[in-house]
Formats: sequence, structure tokens, C-alpha cells
Amino acid sequence: ACGSGIARNLLIYASPSTPPAIVGNTAPCAGAVELYSTSGSAGASSYNWTVPTGATKLGPVNGSTLLVLWGSSGGNITVSASNACGTSSFRTLPCVISCRLNQVMSSSESFNAEVFPNPLNERASLKLTVEQAGKYQMRITDMLGQEVLTAEGKTTEGINIIELDLSTVAKGIYHLSISCGEISRQIRIGVE
Repeated sequence: ACGSGIARNLLIYASPSTPPAIVGNTAPCAGAVELYSTSGSAGASSYNWTVPTGATKLGPVNGSTLLVLWGSSGGNITVSASNACGTSSFRTLPCVISCRLNQVMSSSESFNAEVFPNPLNERASLKLTVEQAGKYQMRITDMLGQEVLTAEGKTTEGINIIELDLSTVAKGIYHLSISCGEISRQIRIGVE
């Protein structure tokens, strides 16, 4: 009879909703790197991805996108969303291997190098594909030719993954030079 009181609000938190459909190549080649993504889930603070046995997750693995280095067998890619209240149910994308590494890499191409993602934000993965085991030497320089990172190591036959940490270098364009024996490759990379 004397009027209305002040409204009070109560925030209700809950587990995030199931992520929308996963978008990406469902018939990748063995040895290919493919991008998979979901458009997001209401209330999500991170995502949990799983990949088939033999496949490798590259780069950041808890966002709404994921880079996958495919192995020799297919299977399901799954993703769920998480927050402080819990985890959603999984969304699944079945994938089958449509071609083999020897179909992708011609006999004259005994060495291949790729950086994922590119441009990168602090970290990336260098994928080396070689026909036989050996040694590699890597050098990253800035646009003035000044060296910012060097590394060397051993490779095994097939696909090798080398993690790159460029968190200490300034944003800009860099040149990555990688050599295995007498063969070398140059890759232009961006740091954002």
C-alpha cells in the first residue's frame, strides 16, 4: 500500500551450452595440417578438444579453433565447452583420411617445412617432413638480418614437430631458414 521496493537481482551461473557444429575438412590427407573451429558456446571460458590417435594438436588448444596435424588414421574430433561451473556435452565431427603422405609428397620433394599458425602470437609449431632421419639447423632473423633465434637437432623419417617460442621478440616480420643436409627452405613469418 505504501509503494514498491527496490528490485534485487540474483545472477545464476551454469555450465556452458554445447558448442555449435565443428567446421573443418572431414577428409584430410595424412600429414596435412587442418583448421577446425566452432562458433562458440554461451557461457564458455575455454574449450576441450580431442583428436584421433596419431593426430597432433598444434598451437593453442583451449580456444574455439584448433590446428590438427593428421596422422595415418581418421576418427572423431570432439569439443566441449567449460567454465567455472562445469563442462558441456561434446560436439563430434567424424573425419576419414582421404590420401596418404606419399601421395602428398612427391618423390622429388625430400624435405618440406611449414609454420603453424602464421602469423603467430608468441608461439608456433614448425612442421618438418623428411624422407630420412638426419639433422636440422634453423635460424630466424629480423628484416635487418640480425639473428633472433637459432636451433639445431635431429629429425626422424616422416613428420617432425618443433615448437617455436618467439615471446621475447618484437612484433614484425622475420625470416626462418631451415636446412637438412644440403636442402634448405626459407619461410617468412609474422609475429603479432
